[in-house]
Amino acid sequence: MKNTKKIMLLLLCGMISSCESAPQSVSPSNEKSTPVETSTQDNVSTESKEESTEKENSPSTVDDSSIEESSVIEDSSTDEQSLIINGKEKHKFIDVSDQLFMLPGEEYYLDMMKLENISDVSYTIEDDSYIMVDNNGKITAITNDDEDKATTTLYVTNDRFYQQIDVNVVNYDIFGSYKHSVDLGRLYHKKVVFFGDSITHNWAKYPSGNRPESEEDKQKADAITSLGYNYVPLLQEKCQFASLTNAAWSGGTMAYDPFSTERFVYKSFPGAIEDNQDAVADADYLFVFYGTNDISEQYVIDDRKAMTKMDNKRYSIISSMEYGVNRIRELNEDAIIIFLNVLYRTYGNPDIDDKVHELNEAYLGKMVEFRTKLVDVYSLITKQTASSYLKDGLHPNDAGYKLISDYILNGQK
Repeated sequence: MKNTKKIMLLLLCGMISSCESAPQSVSPSNEKSTPVETSTQDNVSTESKEESTEKENSPSTVDDSSIEESSVIEDSSTDEQSLIINGKEKHKFIDVSDQLFMLPGEEYYLDMMKLENISDVSYTIEDDSYIMVDNNGKITAITNDDEDKATTTLYVTNDRFYQQIDVNVVNYDIFGSYKHSVDLGRLYHKKVVFFGDSITHNWAKYPSGNRPESEEDKQKADAITSLGYNYVPLLQEKCQFASLTNAAWSGGTMAYDPFSTERFVYKSFPGAIEDNQDAVADADYLFVFYGTNDISEQYVIDDRKAMTKMDNKRYSIISSMEYGVNRIRELNEDAIIIFLNVLYRTYGNPDIDDKVHELNEAYLGKMVEFRTKLVDVYSLITKQTASSYLKDGLHPNDAGYKLISDYILNGQK
């Protein structure tokens, strides 16, 4: 019995010893077994390999913004740009903004705005779906009814230099809300109508303002009106307008007033439009320069009473202005309307400048709503310079007229 117990004890000890020396089992969920004995160097090596494996198998942690930036750099259009301007220095050949806005179908003459001889330059378009340009730098915007705004880049280059201009072709309905330029490049060889008072009509050459009765006398008067020395013929000299109609008259007002004994209906903005319907319907640009006589006559600036027709009622300045804009659009929906605000003046009551400011602010407040452009000629003349630019405290002299025309031609710079 004792021997049996000894044998059983020996067998039990053998089983225990066998379990301790047997290899460790690996759970099915483990992918790798761990060596029983490793040196420190082996540990480091193994950990590095594991980190490397984890990095290879883990998702990329590159920032999205760097991916986008990299994509832009590798974009084919950027490669084309690099080829165009490769090794060239930035230079301004043409005096235009880096952002040029155009209407579909409009033409812009870069050559008219050149700062130097640019006969050796080339014009390259990034995308010719939106604009065309000829060898003389005439840009033509292509009509695109599917987009309100389309942008492409134009490069002006020679062997050493380049100029980059972003050309934006915008729908007419939103064009007025952009700060687009009015300059020689835009006005060159266009059909233009001018509305206004004696400052535009040229009181010095044709001061009476009496309307000729016969057609022959009217033609003579129109010729005299257009040839006098004021800002209109100065613009004509540079712009070589395809057609020019000066519809201004001495004593003209923005406000419609059928009761005035001195200011006939055709002297108001609404009346002048009716008197020149054919020219308005055919025009590319219309300049409107009223306000001096409106202030003198103390017409109400804005009474918020809408003018819907030319009847036997007197209307405020802004109501008449709005009627005129709407009437022009009925006759010519594509015409671009440009308002000039009231000039600084010393003639009149001591508080006259406050009245001028008030009216100019009212004009400015309507530009986006009317989709029209305002050229700020008021800022050209100050109290200190008035004697140099005004002949009588109200009408510009020769230097004053040149100041106005240059400001328009240079893009209000």
